[in-house]
Amino acid sequence: MILPDLRIFLEVNICIFLRSLLKMTSDHIKLFTDMKKICFSLIFSFLVFFGPFCVISKAQEEKTVIKGKVIDLVCYLDHGAEGEKHLKCAKTCIESGLPVGLKGEDGKLYIIVGEHKPINKELVSKAQQVITVKGKVVSKEGFNLIENAEIVQ
Repeated sequence: MILPDLRIFLEVNICIFLRSLLKMTSDHIKLFTDMKKICFSLIFSFLVFFGPFCVISKAQEEKTVIKGKVIDLVCYLDHGAEGEKHLKCAKTCIESGLPVGLKGEDGKLYIIVGEHKPINKELVSKAQQVITVKGKVVSKEGFNLIENAEIVQ
């Protein structure tokens, strides 16, 4: 008589245990489903609010390639000095740290700077020569600037 009672006891307890597992599993599934919805909503909100800023900053960082002649800006702007006659003076001025520029083939005059530092040392040997520069071009109030300039040729 004890064995059938034990069997019934075990069956009932196993059924209760399995039901609790099933209930817990469905609760967990609901919880995970809710968490997925919350995560999706957060990601979507992040993309909606911050996505345009990422696109704008990426567009601003686009590099442009410009070809032109390396010039000493001080002498060029002061008295139009350029060419072979001015080569020695241009090298001296650029080497001493005076502003260096690019007289672009597009007719514009550009100030050239490296990545948050002067690029004069790299351009001394290129004075009065036509080179190609790649960098971020900024124009404001009549001034043209090539930032983060890299010499391509």
